Amino acid sequence: MRAGVAIGLVGAAAGPDVTVVDRLGLGHAYGARLRLDARGRPGHEKPLPISWVVAQFGDPRADAQMPAPPGAIRAVRRAIDCDATRALRAATTAPLTPRRVLSNVRAAPC
Repeated sequence: MRAGVAIGLVGAAAGPDVTVVDRLGLGHAYGARLRLDARGRPGHEKPLPISWVVAQFGDPRADAQMPAPPGAIRAVRRAIDCDATRALRAATTAPLTPRRVLSNVRAAPC
């Protein structure tokens, strides 16, 4: 797994069996939904806090050694486990079947 800031070509070249985390928002299901604080380069202006990457992919036994406050990591893990976030994760990671497409269209904001 690689968490980076310029992932377009890297992600495409890595293929579907490799997890590449977009820390600037455009290609990350959670990061893309962050509030925009300031305009910048489109798609690269919503920095995802490292606590979200650690909470998603880090080993909980190693939280004290991570580059994020343990309290922040615990809070993100709770957020990741809530119903709305689980639904978002399913909408963005489940196989893209016709049923999933319809479900995603119905759930999309207008």
